[in-house]
Amino acid sequence: MYFNTDSTLDGCCLFLCNEAVSVCQHIKANGYVHRNAVELKALSVDFSTPAMLTDDDLQDLLSGIRRNFIDATEQGCNITAYIPFLGQYVTQYGYMADIKPTIYGTYDGEIKYNQIEFSFVGGVANE
Repeated sequence: MYFNTDSTLDGCCLFLCNEAVSVCQHIKANGYVHRNAVELKALSVDFSTPAMLTDDDLQDLLSGIRRNFIDATEQGCNITAYIPFLGQYVTQYGYMADIKPTIYGTYDGEIKYNQIEFSFVGGVANE
């Protein structure tokens, strides 16, 4: 939610947005509520691995993810996620963002990683 005093919007406006379905409404200074809703634009799925993941475990995880790429160059894949607000699953073509694993340490010759963030972003044009 944010406050805007843009003069092109006839005075002060209060904006309320719901990212799940891109519903945005604003209340103009005159008290009228204006609401614009559009279909879900881009699906985003984020998760983290537990800390202390070994390199073998990370490679197994990445191998499973890579097997599902439709376009390995862009790390493109179909992403399906349950959207509680909609009460249904949504599938979109998207990509896996680059990961940035950092090593926690090496113990008895085995690499262990800090928590690793994964992000899959949908809504990508697939022509």
